[in-house]
Amino acid sequence: MCDVIMYLFKCMAKRTNPKGWEVSGFDEGSHTIAIEKEQKAYLTFISDYSAQLAATKEALSVGNLSTVGQDSSDSSMYNSPIDWNLTPHEHTNFLQLAKTENVVLSKVIVVLSVLCFEVKQLKKELHDVLLPPLLLYGEEGPVPEDPNDKTVKIDPTQREEPLQGEAQVKMGRMLSTVHKLTGFVTRVNDTVKHILWQLCCLYPIPNTSRQNDTPVISIQNVHLSTIWEALGECLVMLYTLDMVFFPPQGLEGTSGKFREHWDQYKRLLVSIQNAASGQFPDADRTKLKPFERLMQKWEGQLLEGVILRNCLRQDFDSPQVHVSQNYIVAEELQTSLRSLLNQIEPKIGKLGEVNHRQRLPSLYCLAALFSSVFRSREFDRKLLKQLWETHRKLPVINIIAQVVWVPDNFMKRFISDLDKVVDKKLLASGGVVRQQYLQNTPQAFAQEVADFRHKFTQWNIRISNIPNVSDVGFKNLSGFLSSHTNLILQGTLQAFTFSNTVKMLVGLHTHMKKPITKSAALNLCRAAELLQALRAQYKRRWSRLTPLLSIIYQRLQYMALSTLSTVKKRMSSDRRYTAKDLDVLASLEIMMNMFQGPSTEARRIVSRIAFHIASQVGTKVMREDETQQLAGVVKKAEAIAEIRTWLDQATDTTFLYWYRDTLMPLYLSDLLTHPAQAPRLQYMLYALKDCLKLVGNGRHLEKGVLEKAIEQQTYWYIRSRLLEPLSNQVETDLRLSIHTHLKLDDRNPFKQKDDLIDLTHFIRLPAVEIFTRTVDIRAHLRHYLDQTFYNLNTVALHDWKTYGDMRQLARQKYGIEMTEPHLPSQTLEQGIDVLEIMRNIKVFVSEYYYNLNNQIFIQQQSDNKHLDTINIRHVSNSIRTHGVGIMNTTVNFTFQFLRKKFYIFSQFLGDEYIKGKLIKEIRFYREQKHELDQKYPHERAEKVSRSIRKLGMSEDGVTYLDKFRIVITEIGNAMGYIRMIRSGGLHCTSNAIRFIPDLEDIFSFRELGEESQLPHETLDSCKQLDAVISDLVTNFAEGTDYFKLLVDVFVDEVRSQKNRHMHHFYIIIPALTLCFVEHLINAKDKMNKKNKNGSAFTDDGFAMGIAYILKLLDQYSAFDSLHWFQSVREKQAKDHNKLREDRRISRADSKLDQTMEFTQRRIEMLHKEFKLLDFSLSSARIFFRADKTAAEEAEEHKQKAGKEEQTKSEGGQSDPPADETAATPANPPSRSAYSSDLTPEQIARIPEPPPDIPI
Repeated sequence: MCDVIMYLFKCMAKRTNPKGWEVSGFDEGSHTIAIEKEQKAYLTFISDYSAQLAATKEALSVGNLSTVGQDSSDSSMYNSPIDWNLTPHEHTNFLQLAKTENVVLSKVIVVLSVLCFEVKQLKKELHDVLLPPLLLYGEEGPVPEDPNDKTVKIDPTQREEPLQGEAQVKMGRMLSTVHKLTGFVTRVNDTVKHILWQLCCLYPIPNTSRQNDTPVISIQNVHLSTIWEALGECLVMLYTLDMVFFPPQGLEGTSGKFREHWDQYKRLLVSIQNAASGQFPDADRTKLKPFERLMQKWEGQLLEGVILRNCLRQDFDSPQVHVSQNYIVAEELQTSLRSLLNQIEPKIGKLGEVNHRQRLPSLYCLAALFSSVFRSREFDRKLLKQLWETHRKLPVINIIAQVVWVPDNFMKRFISDLDKVVDKKLLASGGVVRQQYLQNTPQAFAQEVADFRHKFTQWNIRISNIPNVSDVGFKNLSGFLSSHTNLILQGTLQAFTFSNTVKMLVGLHTHMKKPITKSAALNLCRAAELLQALRAQYKRRWSRLTPLLSIIYQRLQYMALSTLSTVKKRMSSDRRYTAKDLDVLASLEIMMNMFQGPSTEARRIVSRIAFHIASQVGTKVMREDETQQLAGVVKKAEAIAEIRTWLDQATDTTFLYWYRDTLMPLYLSDLLTHPAQAPRLQYMLYALKDCLKLVGNGRHLEKGVLEKAIEQQTYWYIRSRLLEPLSNQVETDLRLSIHTHLKLDDRNPFKQKDDLIDLTHFIRLPAVEIFTRTVDIRAHLRHYLDQTFYNLNTVALHDWKTYGDMRQLARQKYGIEMTEPHLPSQTLEQGIDVLEIMRNIKVFVSEYYYNLNNQIFIQQQSDNKHLDTINIRHVSNSIRTHGVGIMNTTVNFTFQFLRKKFYIFSQFLGDEYIKGKLIKEIRFYREQKHELDQKYPHERAEKVSRSIRKLGMSEDGVTYLDKFRIVITEIGNAMGYIRMIRSGGLHCTSNAIRFIPDLEDIFSFRELGEESQLPHETLDSCKQLDAVISDLVTNFAEGTDYFKLLVDVFVDEVRSQKNRHMHHFYIIIPALTLCFVEHLINAKDKMNKKNKNGSAFTDDGFAMGIAYILKLLDQYSAFDSLHWFQSVREKQAKDHNKLREDRRISRADSKLDQTMEFTQRRIEMLHKEFKLLDFSLSSARIFFRADKTAAEEAEEHKQKAGKEEQTKSEGGQSDPPADETAATPANPPSRSAYSSDLTPEQIARIPEPPPDIPI
C-alpha cells in the first residue's frame, strides 16, 4: 500500500504544468521539497494507521476466547478493543434549548431546568468522587510480594498491626476530600434554598406586602413534580452523608476508623504546637492554629450527623421571599408528593421498576422538609399514613455500598406529626417487620434466582434471533420496531427488578447485623453471575443493536412529534388565546424542539418541565389518552437513550467488595464440588472486577494500591481455594488410578455415581482473567504435576516407570501434556548432587577434605556411621541427570566464592603487624641469603609462626595462622572441585561417545542418506545426528581450561599496586607449611582414637591453594628461591644425627630410651609429611604451568597470535583454534557447558549469586 501511495505521489510530482508556464529553478526546487515533505508525512500516517489496524486485528483474534458451554464472545467481553458508547452529546445550552417567542416562559423553564441539572451534577459528584473515598477509608493495601515470584506467600486477609504514624498519613491524604465535602454541603444547602425561592416566586401568596403577588406565568394548575423530586434528591444527598459519617450504632465500620484517625490527627497538631522549637523545623506554627480551627469547623459541619438537620433548620425566608408562610407552596408540595408516591409505589417489585425504590427517599425527605419549614401547616394524615405503610413493602433501601436507608427510623426522627397519625405500637414495630422480612427472604430469594435464570434464558433465546433491520421489509418495519423495543428493554428491566431484590437482601443483613447463611451466600454469588451474564449478552450484541436502537428512537421521536403536532394544530384553530394558552403553545413548541435533536440529559429535563406546563390539570389542551400516549412515548425514548446507563446500574455488583471475604471461600469451595459449573467462574470474576470502579477512587492510600490489594486477595482465594485443592485432587486421582492393583478403594464409576467428580471441566476452561492477571488452570496443573513428579522421582529413581505411567494417564484423561524430565532410570552412585554442592559451596569446601591423586572429596565428620565421598563418577552422573549446563554455572559460583576468600586473604596480609613481620623476613633473607646458602632457615619459619601465635586465638580456639591456613585450604578445595567438574564432564562425554567405533574415521549419515535417496525428513534427522556426533567428538578431544580462566580473571587485580601487600605471601609459606604439617599429624593421630572428630588422612586442598595463589602472584620463582623443602630436609637430617649422637651417649640410661623413641618417630613422621606435601605441591603446580613465568606466558601468547594473523593473511581464513571450536560448536542446542564461552572479563562482571538457588 505504501508503495502505491509513493508511486502516485511521484506521478503527481512529474505531472507537467497544464498551462505550459515557465517555472524558475528556485520555484521548481521549492515545489519538489514541498512534495517530498508531504510524501513523508502521508507515508508516516499510512504506516501508523496500518500498524493500528494490525494491532486491532490481533486483539480481536486474541480476545476471542472460548468458554465451555458458553458463546465464544462471552469471555472476551472485557477484552474487545471496540466498545459502543451510546450516550448522545451536543454543544448547546439551556438558553438555546428553551428559546421561544414567549420570553417569560423561556426564562422560567431555563431557571428550573438549570436547577434540576445542577442537582443531577451534584448527585454525580457525590456518588463518583466524594463518597467512595469515605466508604473505602480504612481498607488496607496489598501484602509484600517477592519481586522474582509473584505468588503470594502469606494470607492477604491477615493483617499486621499498622505502623506508628500511618493513621495520621492516611488522614492527611483525606483532608482535601473533607474540604471538598464542606463546599459540597454548602452548595447543596444553597441549591435547596434557591429551589424553594423559585417555587415561591412561581406560586406567590396573594395580597401580601412582602412579595409580589402577581404570578410570573399562569401556573395555577401546573404541578412541577420534577423540580420537587430534584429538591428531595438534594436532601437525600445530605442524609446520605449523615449515614456515612454518623451511622447507626453497631455499624460504625469505616466511619469509626475515620473518626479515630481524625482524633489522632488533631492530637498530632496539638503535639506539634506544644513541641520544642527545633523539633519540627519544617512546620509553620503560625498556620497551625487557623488550621486547627478550620478542622473544628469541618468536624461540626460534617462529623456530628446533623448535616440534613442543619439544612432543614436554615432560614429560608428573605426580605423578598417569605417561604415559611407560603401556604400555596406547602399545598403544592403535598400535591406533588402525593402524585409522586402514587406513581412510584405501585411499581415497587414489578417488572417495570427501574430506579423507583431509589426515588422513594426523596419523598421521605420532602415530607421532612414540609414538617420543618411549614410548621404552621398540618400534614395530610392520609398521605402521611400512606408514606408510613410504604416501609412494610421496603424495610430498607440500599443507597450505595453499605449505606442503607431505613424509612421508619427516618420518619420517626424528622417528621414531628407522625405520632398523631401512627399508633405507638406501630411506631415500635419497624424492627419486627425487618426481622420477619429477613426470615422469609432466604427461601424466597432462592426461588427468585431460579425464576430470573429461567426468564433470562428465555430472553436470551429471543434476543439472539433478532434479524438485521435491513432484512425486514418496509411494510413490516413498524410492527417489528414496536415488538422488539419491548424485547430490548425487557432484559434491562428484569435485571433492575432482580438487582433490587439482591441489594435488599444484602442491605437487610447489613442493617440487622445477621450472618448470612451458606445457601443464601451461594445464591447471592449465583445472582451476581447472572447479572454479569446478562450484561455480557448485551455487549455481545451492541454491534447489531446500536443501529436498531437508533431507528427505534427515531420512530419514538416521530410518534411524539405527531402527537404534539396534533395537539398544537387543535389549539391553533382557536384564535381566542389567553395567557395560559400562549404558555401551553410555547411549551408544546419547546417539547417539539426537544424531540428534534439527540436525547441528551439537558433536553430531557427541559422536555419534562415543558410537559408539566403543557399538560395542566383542568384544561382541555390535551386529552387524557393523548397525555398517556405522550408520557409512554417519552418514557420509552428516555429508556432507549439511557439503556447503557440503566444496564450498568442494573448489573452493578460493587456491593461484593464488602462481602468478598465471606463469599469467595464459600463460592470456590462449592464450585470445586460441582465441576460442571466451572464456566461460571469467569462471570464471578467479572462481578468482582466491577468493584474497580469504586476502589479506584480511594484517597487514603496511594493511587493504584487498593486495586492491587483486591487483585492480590482475589488471586489468593483462587489459588488457595481452587487451584491447590484441584491440583491435589488430580494428583490423588492419578495415583489411585495407577495403583488400582493395590485395591485401595473401589474405582468403578458405576458404583460411585454420587461421588464421581469430573475435574476435566476445570481443565478445559480457557485462561481466566483476575483483573490484570491471567490464570491458566491447565498450565498451573501441568506445572504442579511436573514439579511434584520430578521432585519425588529424584528421591526415588526406581519409581520412574510409575511416574511415566501417571504422565501418560494425565495426557489421556485430562489432556495435560506434561514435560519429559529425562531423569535416568536409576543409579547407585549418584552421591551428593552437584547442584546442592554448587548452592552450598562455602559449606562444602569447609567440611570436605580433598585428595589430589585420586580426585576424591571425603567428608570431615558426620553424625552417621559413614562418611560421604564425592568422586568423578558421582559428578558425571549428576551432569547426566541435570545436563551439562550446570558446569558453567558451577564455575561462576566458584568465582564468587573465591572473590570473597581473596578479600579475607588480602585483609590478613594487609594487617600492619603481619605485613611488618613479613617485610622484615624478606629483608633478612635478601641480606643473609649468601651466608644461608640460598636456603630459608627453619628456625626463622618457626619464629614467624610463634610470633603470629602470640596475637592470640579466635573465639573457637584457633590461632590466626591456622585461620589463614584454613582459608588457603578452602581456596584449594574449590579449585579441586573445579578440576573434578571438568573431569566429570569428560567422563560423561566418554560414556556417551563409547558407542562410536572409531573416533578418527567418522562417516556422515547425511551423505549416506542422500546416496540411498531417503526422504527429506530422514535427511534432516541424519543431519542432526551428524551434528550431535561432531559435538561429542569435539568435546571429548578438547575443552576449556577452567584453571587458566580462574587465573586470568584475578591476575590483574592481585598483581596491581594497590594489592602490593599480597606479594609478601611467599615468605609466609614456610610458617604455613609448619602449621599444616602439625595439623595433619594431629589429624592422623586421631584416626586410631575412639573420638574421631577432627581426624583425617589427606588434605591436599592446602597444596592446591598454595599452587593457585603462587600462580596468581607470579611467585613460583620467589618461592623456589627459598629452597624451603631442602632446608627442611637438612634440618630433619641434622635432628636425626643429633638424636643418633644422643643415643650413643646415653645408651646406658634406660629412662631416656622411650623419650628418644618418641622423638625419632616424630622426626620420621615430619619427614614423611613434608615429603608428601612437597610431592603434592609439585603435582598441583603442573595444573597452573609452573614452568613458565608471567612474562614468558605473555610472550608465548603474543607469538601465537602473530602466527594466527600471518596464517589468515596468507591463506585466507584458517580453522578456528581448539578452544574456540569447543566454545562455539556447530549445533548451539547441544553446546557443552564445559566448553565455556565466558571470558575472564565477563566472569569478573557476574553479579553476586542469590543465597538460595532452587533446584
